[in-house]
Amino acid sequence: MTRKELYELQTYGEKAVENLCKLAKELGYKDPFQQLYLNNGGCVGDLLCLLEDNPGLIETIYEWIGNNLEGFDEDEDEDEDEDEDEDEDEDEE
Repeated sequence: MTRKELYELQTYGEKAVENLCKLAKELGYKDPFQQLYLNNGGCVGDLLCLLEDNPGLIETIYEWIGNNLEGFDEDEDEDEDEDEDEDEDEDEE
């Protein structure tokens, strides 16, 4: 795959996921169990191997989720406030 082909890959929907799995295979990641083959020759297991071997990729996904989900931090703050209230109640007893 050329750099040009890489940048032309679809980034939305089922086809995008299939392309990402195929890209993992082309990068040399090979799931020994060959789990979940796709129509384009990609394999979900290859993508999992890529993720396992690249923690920075997972960190980037987490960061993207944290930056793009509305209310993500709000729910967390509410839970922390509840935990703090419970701790204060226990201290008073």
